[in-house]
Amino acid sequence: MTPLFPSLVPLPPRANIEPLIRFVGSKRWLVPFLDRGIWWRLGRYGGRYIEPFAGGASVGLAVGWPAAILGDASSHLIEMYRSVSSAWEDVAAELWKLVGRYGAESGAGGYYAVREAYNELPKRTNGGGGGGEDGTDPIQAARLLYLIARGFNGVFRVNRGGGFNVPVGDVKNPRFCDPARLEAFSAATSTWDWRCADFAETIAGACAHDVLFCDPPYAGTFGAYTAGGFAWTDQVRLADVLQSAAGRGAYVLHTNADTPEIRALHESRGFYVLTTAERRAVNRDAKGRARVGCILTTNAPELVL
Repeated sequence: MTPLFPSLVPLPPRANIEPLIRFVGSKRWLVPFLDRGIWWRLGRYGGRYIEPFAGGASVGLAVGWPAAILGDASSHLIEMYRSVSSAWEDVAAELWKLVGRYGAESGAGGYYAVREAYNELPKRTNGGGGGGEDGTDPIQAARLLYLIARGFNGVFRVNRGGGFNVPVGDVKNPRFCDPARLEAFSAATSTWDWRCADFAETIAGACAHDVLFCDPPYAGTFGAYTAGGFAWTDQVRLADVLQSAAGRGAYVLHTNADTPEIRALHESRGFYVLTTAERRAVNRDAKGRARVGCILTTNAPELVL
């Protein structure tokens, strides 16, 4: 019997690294349906893994392809990822200084002191951060990881001014990133290109044999993970650049809300539309944690199990 995904070339070991942060709308649930197909395609033809909305980077970390470009409009995220990737030991040292100073469960005071310091220096915007020349800042990376571990529901969110604004959570046993997790992340991503950029800029370089996984803020849902938000005009612009990337030979996988408008937008550009559903686990209202309709659009349905 011919295997579904024949191994035609020697492949590097799979990374399958756990994400550093919990991200609303994470696609960890989708990993079992995509990672084998992506891995097989890249292994057979070469190419790069490209993800223009990095977020928690769950799919990219599960695939673990050495040649990868991950972008995001949020300098908060990209600066933190660059710092852990290139200087994980410094980040770990700074993180445990914070834990030692403020404790894991020392009440709201320590949390808000760290949040104020994080938002104050440097002032954050979507376009860039205030780290070193290489785009890293271990102190700021450690502060962000501390805030996420102790913040409400462990999520990442910024306000319109670009400041991290998640309130302190009632976290009984905060799970801070231990040095082993940071080291594993660094080892898996040391060859990755982290870009703080608009999605169109990241996608512009996608070409033949690249696999492009795109998980934007869903149409009609909360989109304020970055200060600029994500409007319908951005959805149209995204569909256009994905069509261009497919025309250059890239394999496109894109997730979004299951609405007639989004279906029509991507079908009109030649993409297949596959129906799926995801569970929203982060919601104040338990009723909001049910499965919600979403779709996966692609020009390569053979990659989806």
